[in-house]
Amino acid sequence: MYYSRLMKPVSFLILLVLLCAVIHTVSAEEMYVFTGTWGTNGSGDGQFNYPQGIAVDGAGNIYVADNGNKQVQKFTSSGTFVTAWGTAGPEDDRFSEPSGIAVDSEGNVYVTDTGKFRVQKFTPTGTLITEWGTEGTGDGQFYSPNAVAVDGEGSVYVTDIRYSGSGPRIQKFTSNGTFVTKWMTYGDEVMYSQPMGIAADSAGSVYVVDLRRDRILKFTSTGTLLSEWGTTGSGDGQFNNPMGIAVDSEGYVYVTEPYANRVQKFTPNGTFVTNWGTEGSGNGQFNNPRGIAVDSAGTVYVVDSNNHRVQIFEQGTTPSLTPTVPPTSTPTMIATPTSTPDGNDTPIATLTTTTFTPSPTVISVTPQTTPYGAGNTIPGRIEAENFDTSGTGAADASYADTTPANEGGAYRPSESVDIEYTAGIGSYDVGWIRAGEYLIYTVQVANTGQYTAQFNAANPDAWSKAVDVYVDGTKFGTVPIGSTGSFTTFTTFAFPISLPAGRHQIKLAFPSDRLNLDYIEFAQGDTPVTTATTPSPTTGSATFIAVPASAPHGSAFMFSVTPSPGKFISSAWWSFDYPAHWNTWNSREVDPTFFYPWAGTYSPHVKLTYTDGTTEEVTRGNYITST
Repeated sequence: MYYSRLMKPVSFLILLVLLCAVIHTVSAEEMYVFTGTWGTNGSGDGQFNYPQGIAVDGAGNIYVADNGNKQVQKFTSSGTFVTAWGTAGPEDDRFSEPSGIAVDSEGNVYVTDTGKFRVQKFTPTGTLITEWGTEGTGDGQFYSPNAVAVDGEGSVYVTDIRYSGSGPRIQKFTSNGTFVTKWMTYGDEVMYSQPMGIAADSAGSVYVVDLRRDRILKFTSTGTLLSEWGTTGSGDGQFNNPMGIAVDSEGYVYVTEPYANRVQKFTPNGTFVTNWGTEGSGNGQFNNPRGIAVDSAGTVYVVDSNNHRVQIFEQGTTPSLTPTVPPTSTPTMIATPTSTPDGNDTPIATLTTTTFTPSPTVISVTPQTTPYGAGNTIPGRIEAENFDTSGTGAADASYADTTPANEGGAYRPSESVDIEYTAGIGSYDVGWIRAGEYLIYTVQVANTGQYTAQFNAANPDAWSKAVDVYVDGTKFGTVPIGSTGSFTTFTTFAFPISLPAGRHQIKLAFPSDRLNLDYIEFAQGDTPVTTATTPSPTTGSATFIAVPASAPHGSAFMFSVTPSPGKFISSAWWSFDYPAHWNTWNSREVDPTFFYPWAGTYSPHVKLTYTDGTTEEVTRGNYITST
């Protein structure tokens, strides 16, 4: 009878074990989901003008360094405005270039002022406690203080972007501004760097973003280098000009990338965990993410600078259908235990076998947009108004438009893209274009090769505008659209592009306002690129422009380079002010974006390396005006 009592539990256990051998499990991959946002462009309470830094205190209050409005704004964790302080000026408690911001354990707020070479310390309500720093290269002086962090002991760390004439540095102070030590100075192993963001964890380690060398540096609180991670690139764990950094209560590290428009998360030792974000103005998208902060609950706050807002993200999970046993076409035996009593009332275990042949499950993601009308072929003309028809979900959107209705009311009146009929050209065009919008076109390319795309566009302003071109989700380049004098005067602007044969998606993204687009004409073969704003370079025949060439400091200056005819760019090295900032204001992007930190006139320079091994350099003296 003892045996008979065991038979049913044992039979069930055997069945469970055997079944588990073929059951698929669902593993969870870490992800972050958008949960809220606040802010618009303006100078009112809760509005921003190119915000930069962000910090969170122990009570969950959020502080934002509003660079363009020369103030600090304080909010609740959900974005309700609490108070603000500061205005433009050299006096105490005023700002010139508020950029970095941090909060200590007592709620005191520290702000770096790049334009005034100082750090200011405030109470949680904005009363000035103390300040320190002057322009210079001595201990406690600054050349360009950028970011600030406070550790658990109250020590303050400040990144100085350029230590005049020599290199960058990190300075450490007491909570009242007494100089303690410095590192990353001239002669150090890591001195050929450009420190931007800085953060401190609860263990006393200090993390520094090295924008120039696309890496994260981890130090002790006295400046001893512990580890580093990151290389140049767009993959997981790689960087393209990283900027902001934060550490959560568990030691995880978060890094913003303004050019890649994403956030990456790492373990304390640099192991990649996850990332999120794409370029755009929608929820969860970014246009120049800068400062980042994490509260005690793990909620992440990101300053979306060029969208003039703060976005909130919380950790979630997404199911990953990963089987524990790979699908196979080989039948698998499943044993079904049963118990049948014999003549002595003793259960006898038997196994009934059944074969189970699993079918592999294929999960694929296919774009759900479809061509409008008869579709688009290359070579040929794509009318701007013939963008794709959207799918059923937000991820399938064939366009992004910032207004809810078709402002022109023409051609496709039920959709929100603004289309008008212009008598001067005798056809429709997409008008009222605003920064952050985009259009997607499905195209059929006849032959692999080099094409010239002629963009017929109207730009009423004196400065050039930009159109970013993506092929199958990867940015190919930027088309500079020069001034045409009015919204109704259209001119063609040539753009060389390489396309593979077959079916593809072309996305046109608009980082600039006030532009009308009529059509894009694709012709196979090379055509010399000439535009209404082709500059005269100092050397060679390559050219570049900036959009805009004059704007308030802290604004996004978008550079676009055109190689010499017949040449193809392999790589680029930019200096955004030559020779004064040759070793500090740099980028490896072919078409980069730069944010001049203070007012002045600057001379950008680019060195191009072509695919044939030749090089070319172009300088435009006093081309940029940052007001």
